[in-house]
Formats: sequence, C-alpha cells, structure tokens
Amino acid sequence: MKERVLTGLMIFLVLVFSFLARELSLYVFDAFVIFVCIIGAHETSKLLAYMGYFNSNIFAIVYPILSYTLLLVTILTKTTLIYAVLWQFVLLIALMAINFVLHLLAKKTTNNEIKTRNYKESLTKFAIMKTLHTVFAMLYPTVLLMSLVLLNRISGIGLVTLTVENPNLLGLVALLFAFLIPIFTDMFSMLTGTVIGGKKLCPKISPNKTIAGAVGGVIFSVLIMLCIYFLLGAFGVFEELFFVIGLKFWHVIIITLVGSAICNVGDLFESFLKRKAKVKDSGTLLPGHGGMLDRIDSHTANAPWVLLFFVLLLVI
Repeated sequence: MKERVLTGLMIFLVLVFSFLARELSLYVFDAFVIFVCIIGAHETSKLLAYMGYFNSNIFAIVYPILSYTLLLVTILTKTTLIYAVLWQFVLLIALMAINFVLHLLAKKTTNNEIKTRNYKESLTKFAIMKTLHTVFAMLYPTVLLMSLVLLNRISGIGLVTLTVENPNLLGLVALLFAFLIPIFTDMFSMLTGTVIGGKKLCPKISPNKTIAGAVGGVIFSVLIMLCIYFLLGAFGVFEELFFVIGLKFWHVIIITLVGSAICNVGDLFESFLKRKAKVKDSGTLLPGHGGMLDRIDSHTANAPWVLLFFVLLLVI
C-alpha cells in the first residue's frame, strides 16, 4: 500500500510539473506525452508477444518519435489537419514496408525465428504476419495519445483565432478535460463499486468492475467537472476564454458524460489485452500500479474524444 501511494504521488508530481512547465514551453508537455507513448508501445509489444503474436519491438518504440516529429512539422508549417492525417498514414505505410522488407532481407535471422517459434508457414507469410502485429504495437497507444499533443497545441493549429490574452489557456482547459475525466471516472467507479457492489459489468474481462461502479463513475465525474467549470469561470481570464470559444455548462455535461463512458471502454480493452496475454499487469515500471498501460488505459480512450469535441466546438 505504501509503495502504491508513493508511486501515485510521484505520478501526480510529474503530471503537475508537465502542466506548469507548458507555460514556459509546449515542448515540455510534448516530451511527457512522447515518453508515455514509448513506454506504452513497448508494453503493448510485450503483451502481444505473450499472446504469441510476434512483432518488432524496436519499430513500436521508434514510431512515437517519428510520428511526433512529423506531426510537429505539419503543425509548425500550418498544414491543414487533413494533410497532417495523410502524412501520418504515409509514415505508417512506409514503416510497414520497411519492416516487411527487412524480414525478407535478413533471411537467415528470420528463418531462425521461424524455427524457434515453430511456425509452419512460409517466410513471406511470417514476415507479413509479423509486420501486421507490429502495426498494432505502433498504433496502440501512440496514435490515440497523439491527441494530447494536438490538444496541447490546439490554439496554434489554425482552427480559430483567439482574441484572448493567453491563447495557450485553451490547450490547458482541453488537457484538463483529457486528464481529469479519466481520473475522476476511475476513482469514483472504484469507490461506488466497492460501496454498492452488485452485478458485474464484464466479469470475463474485468471481474472487479461493476455496473453500479461504472454508472457512479460517470455521474460523479459529470458533477465534479461542472464544479470545476464554474470555479474556473469565476476567474476573468477563463470566463473570457469560455465566452470566446462558446463553452457552455451543457457542453461540459456532454463531453464528460461521453468521455467517462469511453474511459470504461478503454479500461476494459486494456484488461482484455492482459487477460489474453495471461498477465496481471502490463509492466513493472510503476511499483504498486503495474505498467504504464495500466495507468493510461482510460486516458488513451478519452483523449481522441476530447480532441474531437474541441475541434467541433471551435469549427462549428
């Protein structure tokens, strides 16, 4: 218990530092996200290996760095969002091709791996399957968490021209939704589920999660995020920002309601991966908490939704 508390405190301090440091440079928060992506990709690669889905760990680890670099270039050059997505797709296809060709060129090494794994099909089919497995390790959680980079820089991606003193406050508000919704959902799902108990939500995947806990997590998250919205709105700088972007209290209800429900899906998906891999935790990086994926499963699912919501809010 002591180990879990200390690790939780460390996570909290790193997160607070990342939020505060973004006021000095947005690159600090970007670096935090990329670090999380790299560790998450490494753990995903290991989980797949435990399941028997052979993959290239090095490609999974390198992909977040290349993806972020390309994303940053498209943001700094004011490339439209659709082209930014297109270039990311091109990068993925290029890495797939390189991964596949490398397996074919390193014929001796690949054949030795085929023998070790007792694979019965041809070298070419092995290379294809390993490449496809690697793609999953590259995409999850990196592609989803890249939404945090876009949220961090949302005031500079050309969606809207903000007439406020500090445009970066928009990114701060968006990131608060991205991080606080999963935190409150997980916290109150556990508390409500423990107190009320009742029917299990999905016993075959996550035996400890209850329907009452999931509902309680959603309800309390909505109430707390509304309180935070009104509290921030009491400060002139945030009141002005909310007015400029048109953020109303019912927007907060929608984004939190949907986001909290999605957090439960993200949690169940990561639990599904661990059950398939027959492991308790995704890793050992965080003593008392498990691996990185164990801490960010809800955030990974929620981040793209928050990005979509704010894009629609600013564009429509």
